[in-house]
Amino acid sequence: MSVNASSQLPPVQISEPFPAILDEIRRTTCFFGWENPPADDFDPRTADDDLLKSYGLPPRPDKVRFPVRYAFWMKMFTAKKGAPVKFIRSTFEYEHVERVLQKDVEAGFQPAVETDNGLVTVKAPRRADARRGPPPRRLGKGVAAQDTSTNWCGAYVTAHDGRIITEIHGSWKVPQVDVPSGVGLNELELGEELRCSSWLGLDGQRGYLNASLPQIGTSHFVQKGLSLATAVHGVWWQWWLRGVPNPPPIKLPLKVRPGTDDRPGDEIMASLFVVDSTHVIYLIANHTTGEVCTPFKVLEPSAYLAPDLPGRPVRVSGATGEWITERPVNWTTGRSDRLPFYGQVYFEDCHIVLGRAPHVDELEERPRGTLLIRAIRVDRDPPRAMTIARAKRHGRMRFSTRFLGTPTDEAGGIFSAAGSGPTGSAPSSLTGP
Repeated sequence: MSVNASSQLPPVQISEPFPAILDEIRRTTCFFGWENPPADDFDPRTADDDLLKSYGLPPRPDKVRFPVRYAFWMKMFTAKKGAPVKFIRSTFEYEHVERVLQKDVEAGFQPAVETDNGLVTVKAPRRADARRGPPPRRLGKGVAAQDTSTNWCGAYVTAHDGRIITEIHGSWKVPQVDVPSGVGLNELELGEELRCSSWLGLDGQRGYLNASLPQIGTSHFVQKGLSLATAVHGVWWQWWLRGVPNPPPIKLPLKVRPGTDDRPGDEIMASLFVVDSTHVIYLIANHTTGEVCTPFKVLEPSAYLAPDLPGRPVRVSGATGEWITERPVNWTTGRSDRLPFYGQVYFEDCHIVLGRAPHVDELEERPRGTLLIRAIRVDRDPPRAMTIARAKRHGRMRFSTRFLGTPTDEAGGIFSAAGSGPTGSAPSSLTGP
């Protein structure tokens, strides 16, 4: 996450054991093509399977047996005007943690100490209080249902007929974000962030032992500067584990841009591939710019997050696949971040691959028995639950998530800063992670 230089806030670092844990994640992650990345003229569409495998890329699907899978594969590796894509070497850099604000200290949260060199050291929260998703529910091939979550909005599908989900794919466009109407800019502290993210993932339900969630997507933050709100967009990945403090997400060097009145946001394409019960390959591309991050293979997280966890190693269950816009959990406090206004996110090309095991008796499926999830906010005084974001289905392979509100019309908001009100262009900080 980029930080506005004008905020004049001290830099932030994290305390032990998380630097050591992040080093372990780096050590156990296989970054394909790190030493010998694909050449500039490399074209996956004409390469043989052995060469694709050497770079960690999925083989070309059979066009007859897997037409949906094949079309997505070809689209991911084709830039605009039919040119081959450009590969960006994946790097390893964790996302900076959220800053400790005065209101957190007043609420009794005291994780920060000031060091001699001017760095603020932030300790990990003991546990994350926010729900990470809906409870498991077997929907099979039935009619779409709906569930609620305090921080997920989107859809998920459940494996059926004795198979597991071995691949999940989807695309979406980077949304505009802003301070929502009803939140005064003067209410926000300097450096305070409103956060949301869009991603796809595997598993992650609360309701079974040692649930985990490999996920990859884009982040969309609004940060309060000295006088203006600034939007920051990036790309990240994580393998989250239930019941333990998780380290910050890992950033990727793929630059993304949100939409404006004149053009849509960059189209992001992402995939997860189950290699075996403890490894997943991550792949993400910016189809608009024709850039693809080199893929990487990740080890399940219990080895470094919970070495004493009963039943480890954690295994990929392949029980569900998700397409989600999320209100993330604040890393420093363990509580949910405040959600910004975000433009409608359409998840498209959504499909999964089901198999008895990876590469065994596989079949592709456009989502059928799909659970839609609406995000709610639970107020204590007076006690009530309010819907803050809603999901909608648009056919078998397309969903949308929509924030129920409008952007601020105050001077200093992102849209209004362009002088054209809440529907104007967004002069965002269009940066990579």
